[in-house]
Amino acid sequence: MRHVLRVMLTLALAVGIGQGCGTASSTTTQPQIQCAAGQHSLGTSCAWDAVTITIGPALDAGQLANSFPKSDADGCFAFSANPTSVHTSQAVQWLNNSSSTITIYQSPATPLTTVAPGQTSGGVNWASAGTVTYRPSTCQSGTNTPYYGVVVITVN
Repeated sequence: MRHVLRVMLTLALAVGIGQGCGTASSTTTQPQIQCAAGQHSLGTSCAWDAVTITIGPALDAGQLANSFPKSDADGCFAFSANPTSVHTSQAVQWLNNSSSTITIYQSPATPLTTVAPGQTSGGVNWASAGTVTYRPSTCQSGTNTPYYGVVVITVN
């Protein structure tokens, strides 16, 4: 009787272990999308990589002599790269290398994004081609503040 029980238990375990195991896989993989330089795979298509504009270092009064009175140079930062070229719907983000929280304003005084010191902003993009000028909130000279950062947007 023990022998019969042992055989039945062995068979039951063998059947239980065998269930769900097989050599065929039901998982299908998507073909890898090959994207051009400056793009990344997004599902079954390609999307442009984000472009990062660095804020800082601070500009000195001599760099702004044609645009600002010397007393207004404090708080004005260089942007790198400037100008920047992107494609429509391509994200632009700002990396803040200053010690101040900065809001980036698009001409005429439309806030685009705010970025804390040492952080990178979320992406901003434009749907149509054109040229956008911008400035940091920390660089103000009343209503005559020039917009000296430039983003050139081209069609994909």
